[in-house]
Amino acid sequence: MEWLKNYLIKNINFKGRAFRKEYWTVFLINTLKSIVLFAIIMILDGKDINIRLPDFPKFIEIPFLIISYIMGGLVIASQMALTVRRLHDTGKSAWWLLFLFLTGFGFIFLLFFLAQKSQPFDKEWGRYISTDE
Repeated sequence: MEWLKNYLIKNINFKGRAFRKEYWTVFLINTLKSIVLFAIIMILDGKDINIRLPDFPKFIEIPFLIISYIMGGLVIASQMALTVRRLHDTGKSAWWLLFLFLTGFGFIFLLFFLAQKSQPFDKEWGRYISTDE
């Protein structure tokens, strides 16, 4: 459970390292949170689904939509920070993250880098801590 403590302490911190177990576990949790938030937004917004739902009063719908959008932004920001720390742990710069946004196939490179083992060196991104990955 050390990975969870690390994640909660360094939630939106772009410095340091993130080991594989921490990254992929939090990635799964963030993916599940995103699915739930998306479902809430779709149900409350109701424009993009074909299911006829009861109309929610505006005083209920608007705050939930605002909170959902804010939480979605926080999930994206924390996942970006975790991805940067994971890239640091593999010995790559955070600039590699630009491949994701600049090319259509950047996720392939990024997935390859994120799946690599931690590099056993102390560098500008933090001290290496031996773990059983």
